[in-house]
Amino acid sequence: MAKFKDLNSFSNKKNIYNLLPFNFDQIDNDIYLATNFVGEHILIKKSDLGRFVNKELTSTSNIYKELKSKHFLYENKNDIAIDLLALKKRTKLNFLKEFTGLHIMVTSLRCEHSCPYCQVSRANTNSNKNIYDMSHDTAIKSLELIFQSPNNNIKIEFQGGEPLLNFEIIKFIVNHSEKIKGTKNVQYVIATNLAMINHEILEFAKINNIFFSTSLDGPESLHNKNRPRKGNNSYQKTIEGIEKIRESIGYDKISALMTTTKDSLSKSKEIIDEYIENGFSGIFFKTTFSVRICNKNKIL
Repeated sequence: MAKFKDLNSFSNKKNIYNLLPFNFDQIDNDIYLATNFVGEHILIKKSDLGRFVNKELTSTSNIYKELKSKHFLYENKNDIAIDLLALKKRTKLNFLKEFTGLHIMVTSLRCEHSCPYCQVSRANTNSNKNIYDMSHDTAIKSLELIFQSPNNNIKIEFQGGEPLLNFEIIKFIVNHSEKIKGTKNVQYVIATNLAMINHEILEFAKINNIFFSTSLDGPESLHNKNRPRKGNNSYQKTIEGIEKIRESIGYDKISALMTTTKDSLSKSKEIIDEYIENGFSGIFFKTTFSVRICNKNKIL
C-alpha cells in the first residue's frame, strides 16, 4: 500500500530552483566572491557554492534565502525574479539613453604656465599655432560628432593648454554650435588659469552664458609653486580673474578646484582658509602624483 512521503522529502527536493547568470572568483581556500550583472555580490563558502550550482540547497537555508534575494537564483514556480532582475538591469543601464553629455574640446596645447603636474603635452606660447591650436576644420568636424549624441543636454568644456590663447576658435565654436544645436540644451565651460581674461572675453561670456572653471591650489606661496609662470604672479592673476568674472557676469559663473601635491599635504588648513576667504563654499580635490622607479625597485 502506498504511503505519503514525509515533509522533509518535499523541502529537500532537488531542482526547485534555477540559476541566474553570475560570475565567481576565489578569495581564499574556502571563500568565493560571486557577483551578477546588476551589481549584487555575495561571499559564499566553497561547499555552499558547489551545492548551489548542483541545485542541492534547501529553500529553508540562510544561504538559499540570500542568493534568492540578490537574484542569483529563481524558483521554478515563480518567474517574477526574472522580471525583477530585468528591471534592475534596465535601471542600471538607464544612463545609456542619454549617452555622452560632456564633451571636451582642447582649443590649444600652448600655455604660459609651466605647471609640473600638467597632464598634457604642453607647448610654449611662442610655439607654432598651426601645430598646437585647434583649426576651424577640426572644430566643425568635432561639433558634427558632438551633436550626434542622443543626449538632449550637452556640455562643451574648453580645455588646454590654456584655451583662451585660442579665444577666436572658442568664439567660432560657440557661434557655430548655437546655429546647429537644434532643440538641444548646450552649456559652455572654459577651464582656464584666468591669466588671459580681458573685457572682450567677459563680454562674450556674458552674452552666451558661459561658465568658467579655474585652479586655486591654496595660499599664494603654494599656488605659485604648483603653477609657475613668468613673473611669478600666477596666484595674483587667478584672484584678479575670479573677481573680474564675479563682477562682470555673476558670482556663480566661476568655480575652482585644487590639485593635491606633496606640498599641499601639510597645508590643509591654509588651503581651506584660502577658499573661504575667496567666497567658495566647497573644494573639489584633484589628486596627482608622479613616481620615479630606480634600480632595486626603490621609489624616489
